[in-house]
Amino acid sequence: MLSAADFLARKTRAVVDESCALFTTLESATLAAGLLASYARIKPEQRRELTAMIELHGIETLVAAATRAHRPENPTMHVHGWIRLWKSLPVRRSRPRTSSCGKCVNGWVEDDEYEIVGRCECRRAA
Repeated sequence: MLSAADFLARKTRAVVDESCALFTTLESATLAAGLLASYARIKPEQRRELTAMIELHGIETLVAAATRAHRPENPTMHVHGWIRLWKSLPVRRSRPRTSSCGKCVNGWVEDDEYEIVGRCECRRAA
């Protein structure tokens, strides 16, 4: 039977391995895009922030934003230089803009003369 310390060590090692895989994928993607930022000096707090941003936006979105902001005459030298840029990215909407209930138009209920009567039930909870 595993002791609590052994279990915690295995769980921590699994989280670190997953985090390293994410950073390796991000580093490969940025290098493929021609961005030569270093990943060597990431602090633990920055690593947590970057991991959260990878999970929130996805690697492709982060690389695309860094590519748009890239200036060859003044390139970003370290990956943590992109943190502010990536924090400012808009979060993708989880709901579609059009309604799925079929009773409303973009969340608004209209009468027979196409005048807005009120907010639809499908959008009130949101």
